[in-house]
Amino acid sequence: YYQRGLAINQVLQQDKAATLHMLQGTLHFLPEQQVLNVYLKAQANYHLPDHISVSFSHSVHQELDQTITLERIADDAYQGNLSNLINGLWYIQIRADNWRLLKAINLPAEEIVLTP
Repeated sequence: YYQRGLAINQVLQQDKAATLHMLQGTLHFLPEQQVLNVYLKAQANYHLPDHISVSFSHSVHQELDQTITLERIADDAYQGNLSNLINGLWYIQIRADNWRLLKAINLPAEEIVLTP
């Protein structure tokens, strides 16, 4: 139980950090090119990381889950290759440093906004 409690506290701290940094992530899917672009906004004194991790967890089919690392390509922009995702309910998590953004979405979608 102790380890589970520590894990829960860590997740709560990641959510608080995202709020503290005033983070907002916008995902743009380009399925024809199998590319994902993510644009991050944050408070002025927070320096965005060079890499972010984006996880896609399918609501039913765990074998479809994938996590990709996106490279920073501009001040607030990240890009990475993404395999095709089937239509339906997905849980998306953007993570870096000590924070995370999380949202449940229904695909297909061209643009998704995640906030704490």
